[in-house]
Amino acid sequence: MALWRTSGGDTTAIQEVAKDRNAYGHGRGAAVAALTEAALLGELDVEATKATLGEWLADDDFAELGDPVWVSLLTNLLSLYATEYVHLLRRRIHEEYIDPWVVPESEIDSTFNCDREAVLAEGRKWAKRHFPDDVHSHLANWASFQPGFWDEPEGDDGSGGGVFVSEDLPPLFGGVEPTGRLSPKPASKDPKKKKQKRKQQKKDRKADRQKRK
Repeated sequence: MALWRTSGGDTTAIQEVAKDRNAYGHGRGAAVAALTEAALLGELDVEATKATLGEWLADDDFAELGDPVWVSLLTNLLSLYATEYVHLLRRRIHEEYIDPWVVPESEIDSTFNCDREAVLAEGRKWAKRHFPDDVHSHLANWASFQPGFWDEPEGDDGSGGGVFVSEDLPPLFGGVEPTGRLSPKPASKDPKKKKQKRKQQKKDRKADRQKRK
């Protein structure tokens, strides 16, 4: 979503990301998804987008076997109801470019056995929900984009403020406070457990910062 909304409508750079074998596989997949969702929103030509993705799918050297970008190509071609590539999609699974445990071949059958307009309508519905025009406000909802989120907590005990949460975040992120305010973490009844938890949180934050260097 961020790739497309900051592209100015030019797909050149997004396609370069998708084709870069040295790029992170899920990053390449995000570029593929950006093109697909833009097509579903009517901002790119659907047939031209299918042709581009189909060309990449047909290229054995597009990525290594098992690279996540293959999964992205498959799922996004399904979203575009690209029945003209059904045999190639199956071949990529049979040749283990795509792990059948990640995307079983039955998913191809279940998608293409559905009504074409229904599949495209579902794709458009998803795109409208997840591709807002104001990309900056959308990204600002994420906790890691808030000023001070990665700062060390104040005090020797490792305590600090709460984490900003948004109504858009799934339960995986620890729940939602409807107002979107800073939500403090509940105190533990056991002081020892509370202290151990704070130490672990401090350690985890340091590890996260190391990963981002």
